[in-house]
Amino acid sequence: MGNHDKVKNTNNSAASAGSEAGGFPGINRLLNMMNECNQILVRAENERALLEEICQIIIRDGGYRFVWIGFFDQAQANQLIPVVYKGLVGDQEGQLLDSIHCLIQNMPTILPSIRSGQPFLENNVSCQSAGVVIPSDAKKLGYASLVILPLLQGSQLCGVLAIYSAEVGAFEEKELKFLVDLAADLSFGLLSVRTRVNLKKAQEDLKDSQQMLQLVMDTIPIRLFWKDKNFIYMGCNKAFAQDAGLNSPEEIVGKNDFELSWKKTAPLYRSDDTEIIRKNISKINYEEPQVRENGSSLWLRTTKIPLQNKQGEIIGLFGSYEDITEKKRAEEALRESERRYKMATTAAKIGVWDLNLETNQMYIDPILKVILGYNDDEITNRLDEWIKLIHPEDVEKFKQEFDSVLQRKLSDLELSYRMVHREGSTKWIITRGRVVSEGSRKTGRMVGTHMDITQQKEIEQEREKMHAQLLQAQKMEAVGTLAGGMAHDFNNLLTTIRGFTDLSLQIVREKDPLQKNLKQIQKAVQLASNLTHQLLLFSRKQIMEPISLNINETIRNMLLLLERVIGEDIQIKTDFYPDLWRVYADEGNLEQVIMNLAVNSRDAMPKGGTIFIATNNMAIDKSQTEMIPRSRPGQFVRLTFSDTGTGMTQEVYQHLFEPFFTTKEQGKGTGLGLSVVYGIVTQHHGWINVTTELGKGTTFEIYLPASFVKSAKADKDQKSKITFQSKGEMVLVIEDEEGIRDFISTLLAEKGFKVFLAGNAQEALTFYSELKNEIRLLITDVILPDRSGLDIAKTMTAENPDLTVILCSGYAGDKCDREEIQKLGYFFLRKPFSMNELLHAVYHSLQEKAP
Repeated sequence: MGNHDKVKNTNNSAASAGSEAGGFPGINRLLNMMNECNQILVRAENERALLEEICQIIIRDGGYRFVWIGFFDQAQANQLIPVVYKGLVGDQEGQLLDSIHCLIQNMPTILPSIRSGQPFLENNVSCQSAGVVIPSDAKKLGYASLVILPLLQGSQLCGVLAIYSAEVGAFEEKELKFLVDLAADLSFGLLSVRTRVNLKKAQEDLKDSQQMLQLVMDTIPIRLFWKDKNFIYMGCNKAFAQDAGLNSPEEIVGKNDFELSWKKTAPLYRSDDTEIIRKNISKINYEEPQVRENGSSLWLRTTKIPLQNKQGEIIGLFGSYEDITEKKRAEEALRESERRYKMATTAAKIGVWDLNLETNQMYIDPILKVILGYNDDEITNRLDEWIKLIHPEDVEKFKQEFDSVLQRKLSDLELSYRMVHREGSTKWIITRGRVVSEGSRKTGRMVGTHMDITQQKEIEQEREKMHAQLLQAQKMEAVGTLAGGMAHDFNNLLTTIRGFTDLSLQIVREKDPLQKNLKQIQKAVQLASNLTHQLLLFSRKQIMEPISLNINETIRNMLLLLERVIGEDIQIKTDFYPDLWRVYADEGNLEQVIMNLAVNSRDAMPKGGTIFIATNNMAIDKSQTEMIPRSRPGQFVRLTFSDTGTGMTQEVYQHLFEPFFTTKEQGKGTGLGLSVVYGIVTQHHGWINVTTELGKGTTFEIYLPASFVKSAKADKDQKSKITFQSKGEMVLVIEDEEGIRDFISTLLAEKGFKVFLAGNAQEALTFYSELKNEIRLLITDVILPDRSGLDIAKTMTAENPDLTVILCSGYAGDKCDREEIQKLGYFFLRKPFSMNELLHAVYHSLQEKAP
């Protein structure tokens, strides 16, 4: 663990044994600390005492500078409140609180880490740049590193455990793992303490509630009363007398309802009594209100029956009632609860189901049917009817999972699957359920919930898609860097081969057999140069010569060539936007994009078909970027290139722009075509969107930024053979490749130049310091082992403004600033160059100092 053997530890025996414990120095110290803390966690009954003891043990057994624990304010999620801190004394506690306050102000910096369940670590507070700790505070308090560990309640962040060490780098990987485990144990311990406290309180509350319920039951018996046929009370029980506002049952004799505490509802009672006595009928368990003098309103469940003497004559009535006020209120509350439940489940798209495993009858919440576009009465409440709506590809999975729960291979059912909406769209459902035993039967019912998770699935799929795109982009960038590096070395070799081939052709007679061989080498060099050009295009580092151009004109000029390339059995259709915006691009590169797409489409249509090429202007605002992949706001020209070919599978689509990836037979394709297209478009600050379907063709949509500068066609200088003789000018050549140095030296020496060679910047500067007033021409590679060729050129021309400069490069990447080279008036020669191209550059640079 590196610096941990430097940590001061009050437990000397543990520290000395650390290296013998089989892990890392100090492991016994940490094990002792963990053991002590776990013992406290097991027996803790009080949260405050638990935190105090844990902090004390961390200081005592862990050997740390100080420690504190804080919890987040429930009202303000980012407000951290220190609860316990240990390890400092006297005025240091005030300084600690100031330091904690500083840390709290930086919670937005720390929170993302600890919210994800990861510790926040500063192993050297003196050089950290996040501004989380003020170094002066750290110095006063005597710590050099700290770690902040999350305290979680389930997945919810409730607080932090902050541990400070006096040593730099104290919290290395293994020690940090111990502390993470300690924080997890403390989180669990806190949860256990709080659970025990809450359980104890709940038990006490439950006991009180049961006692109260028993008291209520004992206090409110059923009320009994009886009246004569003139509706005068003849007697009642004690409870009824108390309701009537009397002290004893005897006081009710001779009174009627209009004289008692419920006189406001007496007319209702008199009407009922009259009907019972006159019609000789009974009224059983009916509900009626009661309003008393104190203003209270009750609901009663009443029973009244006629009283008869032995002769069968009605002499009065007998009645009873019970107070059902609370029941009525509960029923109203239940109705309100059901209403809110229905609102909540509808909003959350959650519904319950209840399946009778013997009859297959199934209660399905109507909300579930609504999710699938059906009314409640349109789906029969049977399991087999529900299964019919499951996506065919997911039916077997559903049945297997369902049967596993029934056979008790799984305790619970939890399954995500697709269902088919009435209109044909797909809905994702997550079903959870459990078998519920009834009586002696092992399996009686299965109950659970269905939840619509379509939106969550779409978000997950989009996240996975974006992640895949990121990985693809990273892979393309890595391969592009490799391709650029290969092109650099390859172009150096080709320059040497091409140069000495040209020199050899000068001295070989026209009919000499070697001349044919040398020309074949020239041809091979040109082909290899084209290959490196493609590699550089893919790597997006190829130096371009952009101009303002109209893509419509570029494509029209290529149509005849395209028709010859694709063959007679493929038809090309175009739809050019008449007022198309211009783009600032390298015309040769765009021609290569169109040609590569045409060849790709041709190979995808072996039996013939149609290529459709269209252009149009696209003004993309911020809202449209959500609908157009990879897009950004701005004005763009869109080139659409589609075919009616075979399309491609998802697997092929994933590798579409990878270099050397091809589905063609060996020898029939390099696999660079579409990767070059990708490189060119990206280098022009554009992007490509591809849509394809197997058997239905492919469409490439290329977006390039619009340009509103005037057209300026670049002159393509045809370099004719240069024949001239030097006047003995002195030339300094800086090139780290020996073959290129020899080629340039041989050629220029033949032309009468005095040539000095240098393999690096240091050698060149040594020559220049002695002969700077005599050197007329500098030829240097842009990339040298010890310094940039452009920097050397600027240094030398600053001392000698008359010095002419030619810069060479096969691939300079970001180090080759073409705009600065042009601005300084230097001539640029791209590798691999021929003898004639080098002489052309030397001649024009000496004559004009710039091409």
